[in-house]
Amino acid sequence: MKKYCIPLFMISLFFSNILPVLADLKPPAFLLIKAEGTVEYCKDTNNWKRIRRNKFLFDNYSVRTHQNSSCQLIDEKNQKSYVMQENTHIQISDNRILPLKGKLSDGPQPGHFENYWEKKFTKVQEYTAALRTKMNQNLTLIINDIVLSNKFPEIVWENKGSEYSYQLHINDEIYQIDGGEDSIVRFIPKQLPAGKYSYQVFVVDEFGDVIYRPQKKSSLVWLSEKESQQIVNRIHDIDTTLNNSFIIANYLEDIGLTVPAMDYYNRYFAKNPYENEMRPYLINIYRKLGLKTLRNEECKKYKQNIQKD
Repeated sequence: MKKYCIPLFMISLFFSNILPVLADLKPPAFLLIKAEGTVEYCKDTNNWKRIRRNKFLFDNYSVRTHQNSSCQLIDEKNQKSYVMQENTHIQISDNRILPLKGKLSDGPQPGHFENYWEKKFTKVQEYTAALRTKMNQNLTLIINDIVLSNKFPEIVWENKGSEYSYQLHINDEIYQIDGGEDSIVRFIPKQLPAGKYSYQVFVVDEFGDVIYRPQKKSSLVWLSEKESQQIVNRIHDIDTTLNNSFIIANYLEDIGLTVPAMDYYNRYFAKNPYENEMRPYLINIYRKLGLKTLRNEECKKYKQNIQKD
């Protein structure tokens, strides 16, 4: 295998952009790079999260690769690197790699860092702790009342970044949800009996700390199967007679099914992108769902098209 070195400025650039910031932690044991396919990690628990970019690994972290997936681990102190092949599972214990399953082989020489990570890590802890606190104070999540059914069971909220995950609380049930890369998070909880429930969404950082709790609970109404079927029948009638997703979206919005209403509005504007006078309906549904980023994007489109007209 051909040897190569990783330039020091690349490590510096990576360190200057890590978020959320690293506070009250010992220096990382390894740096994971070149994640290909599905590579996941978890910390102390079985809450696995996908790795999509470079990732520092600390003590007690576990990493696993799925089929047709691989990654590389750099050990800065010992100046070594390792390649995790597909279907491999390892744990970091006492700053060492503990193979649990699969194949781990020696990788290319990473180059000499002279304990660069540890020195840099120690210097930035105080600064980044203050920065992290400031960032978390500015983080908010708008969660409004919502109506769901067996046919339309999806909850959505604005994604605050791929570095975050979420806890969805419905009464006493708690779901752990990865944020991913999309601008919104979409999640289907298990089917519930018809009735009214309370729900909240907490924001969790990559170290497992809850950094945002809503001040109040929102309500979730789950419709009965009879009510759900009546809605499906009505949608079918509108679609058969008028074939108009905008009218269907209006109907769903009126009865409180804001998530499918959003989807039908988007379906309409995908086919009719120049219907600017209709756009406030989509802007309003984004407002109802607390999707500020998408709402602002649509407001810009609306204003720009008004100026063109």
